[in-house]
Amino acid sequence: PNKTIASTDGSGTSFGFIKDGTLTVNSKARNQTLTADLDIYLKKINITENETLNIDLKGQSRSLYVDSLDLAGKINLVNPGTLNLYVKNQFNAAYGSINENGKSSQANIYYAGTDKLTVASNINLTSSLHVENADLTLSGGSGVKGNIFVYSNNNIEVSGGSNNVERLFLAPNSTFVQSGGGTINGNIVAKTYTNSGGG
Repeated sequence: PNKTIASTDGSGTSFGFIKDGTLTVNSKARNQTLTADLDIYLKKINITENETLNIDLKGQSRSLYVDSLDLAGKINLVNPGTLNLYVKNQFNAAYGSINENGKSSQANIYYAGTDKLTVASNINLTSSLHVENADLTLSGGSGVKGNIFVYSNNNIEVSGGSNNVERLFLAPNSTFVQSGGGTINGNIVAKTYTNSGGG
């Protein structure tokens, strides 16, 4: 349902934290909490200006379904059990984090869109990552602190440094390229594998 809050920018106005299926966190809705008493569906989550969305799981396993996720801020888990985050169409990650201070076992991200997903050094995902049908690029630190699963015939590129977290890349149908000093600590299962440029 819609939820209106008092704006946090000091203007004395109200702001639609959730409006017509879109949840927005910005300077007018800072450090907001979404309580997940049940599984939740939203059309869009839009986090900007490096603001924070807290998701209170109340110690349970909950699923959050969203058509589009724009991440330029933080998603923190409060009272975690496990968050299963399903992104249907678009996952745009500019910077920020999901479950940065938690454990990778507390979150699973499932991306079903077809646009390439890029995870750069200014993005920290402490979770497993499941990619159904899109190319995947991890660059400049590849901030995924969990296992990565890619299911279709996609291209995977790892470049830049690594966070030294041991992980599994399970991508049996994909073309995997490790380059530019990209470092991986763990196991890779891929259709083809190329190492170039000091990977």
